[in-house]
Amino acid sequence: MAPKPVQSHELQAVSPIDQQVLEILLTSKVISYSILRYLIDYMLTWHTDALNAIRETHLASESRVADAFATSLQIARVYQLHQSTLAASSPTCLPFHQARQLPAILVKEEPAVDHENVELVCANPCMQDVFRAIEKTLGFKPRLAVAEAREIRRAIDHLYPLSDQFPAVKTCHP
Repeated sequence: MAPKPVQSHELQAVSPIDQQVLEILLTSKVISYSILRYLIDYMLTWHTDALNAIRETHLASESRVADAFATSLQIARVYQLHQSTLAASSPTCLPFHQARQLPAILVKEEPAVDHENVELVCANPCMQDVFRAIEKTLGFKPRLAVAEAREIRRAIDHLYPLSDQFPAVKTCHP
């Protein structure tokens, strides 16, 4: 017997961003209807978002989630992000703690001239309001790309200066 489709009022219990995330994962067959119901219950019980619920419950891999976003939204899928170059504007437009919380990072491909080849790499490409605020701060629209959350956090830890990560640490210059 096939599971009963999720009712619209069930999805309305979560935020519009989470609704979009869950719909993408459902249509991409990353999750089933029964897993969707479980995730919604988990999200409401623990007051968390869809991606954290998936990560905490291990109901889908971050890799499959990122692949589903890339395919569904037709955006680039980024691998080995820690080998990228941090965009000069990243620490200003996306401070370390905000970057880790989202997670998202601004990187550039070499050679980059001005705004060319700057990518905003995120784990959840459905957060359009956040991206518009970053674009407004930047003064241009970077290309949107997706990567696994743990890969983005690893890149942030690797690429951001220690002085941004630990404000108490002062860099010494002779």
